Amino acid sequence: MLSGAVSYSVWGWIWFVPLLLAESRLRQARRLARERVIAATAARHAAAPEAGQAPAG
Repeated sequence: MLSGAVSYSVWGWIWFVPLLLAESRLRQARRLARERVIAATAARHAAAPEAGQAPAG
């Protein structure tokens, strides 16, 4: 016997699916951004002069 306090509907799941898809896309975007930041930081450190040298200028 159901009390009616909690009711589950197919419509709730239909609205939930796009939210899951959006969350998946956001996760992919975060991962891509993180990889790009790491690559840019690594490239900047690779192009920097060695730590023991004083900067020119």
